[in-house]
Amino acid sequence: AYNALGESMSSINLNVAAKGSLDLSSQRPEGLDKIKQLEARGHTKAEEDVATFQKPVFTSALQNVVKSENESAHLAARLIPIGDPSLKVEWFKDGKLLETGSRIRTSHEFGIVTLDIESVRSSDVGIYTCKAVNMNGEATTTTSIKVKEGAPASVDGAAEVGPPKFVTQVASNIQISEGQSAHFEARLTPTEDPNLKVEWYKDGQLLQTGHRFRTFHDFGIVILDILYCYAEDSGTYECRATNKLGSDTTKGSVTCSEKSGLILTPQVPGEMKEQTLERIQHLESHKMKVSADGQSVSQSAPRFTSPISNISDLKEGENAHFEGRLLPTDDPNMSVEWFWNGKALKAGSRIRTFCDFGFVILEISPVYPEDAGEYTCRAKNALGEAVTTATLSCSGKRNIILDSQLPSGMEGAMERIAQLEGLGRARGQQENEEDLNQPPEFLSPLGDLTLSEGSLAHFETRIIPINDPSMKIEWYMNGKQLSTGSRIKTISDFGFVILEVANVMTRDAGNYTCKASNRHGETSVSCQVQVKGKQGIDTNPQLPKSFQNGTESIHNLEEKMWKREDISYEEMESKAPVFVTKPHDITCYEGQPAHFDCRIEPIGDGSMRVEWYHDGKPIQIGSRIHTINDFGFVVLDIDWTFKRDSGVYKCVATNKCGSAEISVNLNCRSKKDIIVDSQLPEGMSMDRLKELEARKREARTEEETPISKPKFLTQIKPRMVGEGEPAHFECRIEPKNDPKLTIKWFHNNKEVDFGHRFRLTHEFGYVALDILYTYPEDEGEYVCKAINELGEDITKAELKCKEMPAIQLENQVPKGMKNSEYIVQMEAAMKKYSQEMFLTEDDVYDSERRQPPRFVTQIQSVTTLEEMHATKFECQLAPVGDPNMKVEWFFNGKPLSFKTRFTPIYDFGYVAMNFGWVYPEDSGEYVCRATNLYGTDETRAIIKCSGKTGIIYESQLPKGMMSIEKIREMETGWQRAPELIEQETEKFKPCFVTKPEPVTTAEGGRARFCCRVTGYPKPRVMWLINGHTVINGSRHKLIYDGMWHLDIPKCQERDHGKIEVIARNQCGEAYATTSLSVKRRKDDYRSVLKHNVKPFCDEEEAKKKLESTVNRQQMYTEERKEKISSQVTQLHQQQRHEEVHQQSSTTIQESTSQEAKEWQEMARREKHYTEVAESSAFNMQNMTAPSFAHSLEPVTVEEGQSATFSVQFTGSPPPAVKWFRYSFPVADSADFRIVTTDTSSSLTITKTCADDSGVFTCLLENIVGASKSSSNLNVMEAGANYVVQTSTKTKRTLKEMHVVAGDSIRFDIGFSGGTKDNLTFYHDTKEIKEGEGITIKVENDVASLMIERATPEHSGLYECVMKTEGGEASCQVKCQVTAE
Repeated sequence: AYNALGESMSSINLNVAAKGSLDLSSQRPEGLDKIKQLEARGHTKAEEDVATFQKPVFTSALQNVVKSENESAHLAARLIPIGDPSLKVEWFKDGKLLETGSRIRTSHEFGIVTLDIESVRSSDVGIYTCKAVNMNGEATTTTSIKVKEGAPASVDGAAEVGPPKFVTQVASNIQISEGQSAHFEARLTPTEDPNLKVEWYKDGQLLQTGHRFRTFHDFGIVILDILYCYAEDSGTYECRATNKLGSDTTKGSVTCSEKSGLILTPQVPGEMKEQTLERIQHLESHKMKVSADGQSVSQSAPRFTSPISNISDLKEGENAHFEGRLLPTDDPNMSVEWFWNGKALKAGSRIRTFCDFGFVILEISPVYPEDAGEYTCRAKNALGEAVTTATLSCSGKRNIILDSQLPSGMEGAMERIAQLEGLGRARGQQENEEDLNQPPEFLSPLGDLTLSEGSLAHFETRIIPINDPSMKIEWYMNGKQLSTGSRIKTISDFGFVILEVANVMTRDAGNYTCKASNRHGETSVSCQVQVKGKQGIDTNPQLPKSFQNGTESIHNLEEKMWKREDISYEEMESKAPVFVTKPHDITCYEGQPAHFDCRIEPIGDGSMRVEWYHDGKPIQIGSRIHTINDFGFVVLDIDWTFKRDSGVYKCVATNKCGSAEISVNLNCRSKKDIIVDSQLPEGMSMDRLKELEARKREARTEEETPISKPKFLTQIKPRMVGEGEPAHFECRIEPKNDPKLTIKWFHNNKEVDFGHRFRLTHEFGYVALDILYTYPEDEGEYVCKAINELGEDITKAELKCKEMPAIQLENQVPKGMKNSEYIVQMEAAMKKYSQEMFLTEDDVYDSERRQPPRFVTQIQSVTTLEEMHATKFECQLAPVGDPNMKVEWFFNGKPLSFKTRFTPIYDFGYVAMNFGWVYPEDSGEYVCRATNLYGTDETRAIIKCSGKTGIIYESQLPKGMMSIEKIREMETGWQRAPELIEQETEKFKPCFVTKPEPVTTAEGGRARFCCRVTGYPKPRVMWLINGHTVINGSRHKLIYDGMWHLDIPKCQERDHGKIEVIARNQCGEAYATTSLSVKRRKDDYRSVLKHNVKPFCDEEEAKKKLESTVNRQQMYTEERKEKISSQVTQLHQQQRHEEVHQQSSTTIQESTSQEAKEWQEMARREKHYTEVAESSAFNMQNMTAPSFAHSLEPVTVEEGQSATFSVQFTGSPPPAVKWFRYSFPVADSADFRIVTTDTSSSLTITKTCADDSGVFTCLLENIVGASKSSSNLNVMEAGANYVVQTSTKTKRTLKEMHVVAGDSIRFDIGFSGGTKDNLTFYHDTKEIKEGEGITIKVENDVASLMIERATPEHSGLYECVMKTEGGEASCQVKCQVTAE
């Protein structure tokens, strides 16, 4: 991509793997020979009929264009001939070939050539030439484009272009842990400057985007996302925006903390610590001694002294632990591998392995049902290997937790709670004699259904008793239980039992049974379903009668296979395996292939298992050894053999009824590498030869050949081979006698891995590379590099591999049979659709005739339809049987999307579109377009549909008013078909015809917003949620189908708020807004079951409260200070789990019972609100979520005074009110007085102390929604300064702090309405940055500054400043660090 300021590029590699997995060999050679004989009889040669076209001629020339800068230019001309496949059209600018792209586009369709240039620039001025060339000649037409000087014509509504400016800045500092993601976002103006260039830099260097670094720039928004950061990604990131008028930048930094990769602390229990460390030291000293002596040879083969054990009955989310013992324990050459179901198991975040000190351990945490299977541990060294195997079974969790979440020892609490809430009594009153001892009974039977493929199957019945909790409903199809899914849905509620199967298929036909059972009995009801399949493929012979006998021999050859399929499943199950044919012994030479095949019965047995053994050991299947077991054929192929492959091969077949085996021998003879026999000529003795060689040896010792730098005497040559063929490269090199000379081969700059396909030869100065059989991925540059101590040399060549077709796409029917076959098919199709046949034998497809599409009959207009009537378009299309034919339907110029109402048909020349029922909006023009490789044809028709008579069309206006005539004139204009010739549309800015509506949904529910936008050119639409740009992904779906949709499949609480949509084109923009209300679910018990604090079962808290009631008159009790301190500590350390002690006393039990009664009273009050709402005559429209009429205000008091927080609110029904200090609930007591009415609530602290300072929150909840308000309480000592300015700035000065040198300094400040990015700490007006010994945290609306090992230099004034768009707040603390 390039513009006037520069260019940028991106690249990607495409690797195409060959389809080598298809077996193209014949499985029935005798049948293939017979087919060839039959095809040879009917094979006739046809003369090629090649269509000829005239030389190109431009019937209309290009016109000169004069445009202003940034306008669009359009060049068009007409060209003949039309439909010439060899015709080539090229565009030139000033004699040079014109490069097209996103701004410059060309087209050539239906004899019209066009060139479109968007946003014309001064560089586009010049002479433009269009050149058309075919086999018979060429033609050209020339024109010019000029650009007006001066300012470009302004467009109404377009923004003026100026220098770039960042309206908002990116985050100044992002602190994350390794593996998390970083997000920078800023807004930039101008938004419509085509010359604007945006670049990202890291630490001053240009940032290259990739799979982890993703950038976005549109609608004036620039975004940088860094996925799963590493420590090296830390640094300063800068965004630079540049255009012709200037530039601007914004910066931000990323700090990524690295995770510790090593565990340095001992992981053994304390009692084993000393013995384990001694054992480790002994083993390590032994290993060091062995390594020092150089003895790395294994002493014995591996052996498992304790195998791994099976693990069963695990539940999803638990941990799986396999452990075994292995000898020897100190073998450095031993390798241990783990396998799952025969596949290598890779270690990861959930899967960890350990092998040391003779222990082998595999841990999976947590486990999922898909982890179930067979796990194998294999230990291997040079002397052998050992294997141990175990199985793992894991059951999945249910979506709804039905088990009690109460702690152990409180199993009877649920019954007690039910009694307190009155549920037990109500349940006893509901049960009557009619519900007891009553088995299930269906009130209505299921009706039989006959459906067409793709429709909806709906089963419905009613059952009694209705409110039986032990009732169980199950559905079966042909005796097998049905599982619900995306197509199959079941409902059982209020006595209705429903089953729906969407998009039924032919396999869904059968007997459906609904079974109902309870503790008193069971019953069932059944029905039959028939599904009529759409005739996609006709499997009956389509040959004429004269050719019918030609296939009898083929049927005879396949008769055995057909009879074998007729064997019943019961007969097949009761038959043990039997080898029908046996393989033969093979004797071959090393490097040749070996092939064993045999046949086995029964053929279709799904429980049949076939295994091959070599000398009693299982054969390892790989790239050299392949097996096949299909249709009763059992094959073993060895692509090339070695001497070690010799031996006895045994094939074992096993099923439920027994087993069978058969053996065969393979004798592989090795080739002689050295010829031992004498090759001397006659008359020459061995003694004479030795004498001659001795002289040469003496001469060689006298003059040693010097070692020189490597040099290739000959070069390797380029090769071009077909897929599967061998490739050979060879060359010669000097010196020949250098023992330190090394040869390396490289493929596309990567060193070649020599293996089963790549063979290397290097002997006596001869270097060769052999590729036994090539694949397309072997293409590329091959480099041979020779290296010794004096230097190196290279030689290179190209290898090209032609890929072979994997699938034969050509028609295999003999030419003599083709026409008659399609005539029969056409007659059958027309008879099926009750059509008179207008197609002839000449309309049958013939690839040599190059036939363009032709509609033999046209579709007819229908103008007398009424709403909900059915209609149909039908016609006949030639050529019949063209595999490249494409049929498309269009409605008013746009593609027609097929629905349940619209069903297209294309069957052997018959083309139709069925309309199940029509609406008035279906009125308009319909076009059927047929396209193949040689041309296009169209047929058109119009549908006019009037609305139902249920609408009153007579005028209701008084006499004398003629407005109704104007309305009718407008309505008839809407239903009129659009003009066939499209008129030029005037440009105008976007406008919302339909704006998005507010949506209210429950948490986890679906929300969809849609809007309709007009504008020309077509505007671009952007959605925002609470000011954040929406990007299409798994959480948000952006869809356009004529209307713009924002779909949120599963709403979360953070989606609650403002929804904005912006539509923009070059003429201007439009804006609309709405809201999304996400209500908390009533059935969400997560906060109650596990994470909610339960004081009635916390004995330690009960004991503390009992002691505090005795000393409640004292303000500064040790118990109260300790309790507040522990709460703050828990807040910073995020420790929400509390221990439950087993010891209890009679006094504590009484206090616990009192606490339980308070909680039960609160639960009963909330339950009352719910019951009132559910039993109320008002619906949800009359209910409102709680909202604050008067929110909390900050309170500052001196120590010992009282402090009061008050709120006023609205809501229907009246909401429940809860008070919190930080995240801890505040209950009504002598120290904390809470007074609540239907519209107000107040919290009063009777006597404050310094430790009461913090953040207090009031939470309002009812069944419609919830609302929250928070504020600060600041308790100061007498004489402390507190300054409040009557503007958006707030400043606080707290008491002085004294710290001893060496201790830590910690400041905790509560706040609301800001984030860590808005927070800054200062020490004596100097900004404090995080570093060694200094930590800044923000958790739960509390900002913390921690300074470790304080020194006197840390004394001074500390200030915390929070700056947001709404204002600024600061807090100051004086700190004095004194020496010890």
